Amino acid sequence: MNLGEGLDNSTAAFIVLIPASLLVLLAILTGFFVPYTLGVSKRESATIAVETCLKNVLLSLFLASTVLNDMEASYASVMVMTIMIPMAALIMLAYNLSNKRGLKQQVS
Repeated sequence: MNLGEGLDNSTAAFIVLIPASLLVLLAILTGFFVPYTLGVSKRESATIAVETCLKNVLLSLFLASTVLNDMEASYASVMVMTIMIPMAALIMLAYNLSNKRGLKQQVS
């Protein structure tokens, strides 16, 4: 029996949610900390983290829907996107807020 066999689409999509969330978290952490430990600035590391997440998910969605020509194969990508896009926005927001706070401290 396949994992999603006999389940409706919303239940099958929810089963993908935890592994998808872990993938997003791992991609964000790797995309930020690897460049940062190699001497890349915080700003560029945050950009790399966001790009690492978004580009890989869009690629998987494209491959599932065009090459495989199967919309069910793209469910996992869609689930990851619903997690990743808000996470990417939060990363950018957190960076901007921390940058503004740093500028205020320099002025004082």
